[in-house]
Amino acid sequence: MTATNVLFPIPHAQIVSGLTTAPAVSLVHAAHVALFDSKLGIHNVSRHSHNVVIPPYADAAHPTAWEAVFANKTAPPGGFGFYIHGPETWQHKLKRRGEWQEVIMSYEVLFEDGWEWQRGGKLPGICLS
Repeated sequence: MTATNVLFPIPHAQIVSGLTTAPAVSLVHAAHVALFDSKLGIHNVSRHSHNVVIPPYADAAHPTAWEAVFANKTAPPGGFGFYIHGPETWQHKLKRRGEWQEVIMSYEVLFEDGWEWQRGGKLPGICLS
């Protein structure tokens, strides 16, 4: 099978284990997880909130999203962030590092019109400890 979803841009037969919050994604080895901190195993959250909202361009593939709002010139140093370990079953699979060679993370980000990029800004990434 070829990759048919932008969130999983590799041949789907290569996916051994995964998770997604996108309800429209249907993959044999990717568990659907609700977009809630408790379900995703969110921890070490920065002081800034990340509310679940209906995005401006909501559709069946993206009915909800996290929102981080910073008033102009008020973004905290380091931005906003958190760690995710996923559901317990997926976390257990991820810890068995000898059984996999690659980890892929994908996501979509919507920036408001007029967003001004700053040097040193970071987007989400993978951190294995």
